[in-house]
Amino acid sequence: MILLEGIFLLKRQFQSYYDASIWVECTMETALERALQRSQEGLMPADTIRAYQSIYFPAQKIHISEDDPVHSATGIVINDPRMANAMRGS
Repeated sequence: MILLEGIFLLKRQFQSYYDASIWVECTMETALERALQRSQEGLMPADTIRAYQSIYFPAQKIHISEDDPVHSATGIVINDPRMANAMRGS
């Protein structure tokens, strides 16, 4: 078994290579909060926010639009309390 983790692994061109795939769902708001907490890039908070808003989030929106990773995944994990709470209330 080989387990891969990373962004954009469910691009349409790669989807046929996987026997199983999991999409980890998280709001962009929560993703940014977690990035600020990790500070793994060593950036100042303002620079992290700018990078996420100008690079990561736009790229993620294109990926979702062009590759439809949510619907191509064989499973979905909700990894965001904001979404879990909203789903319980519906």
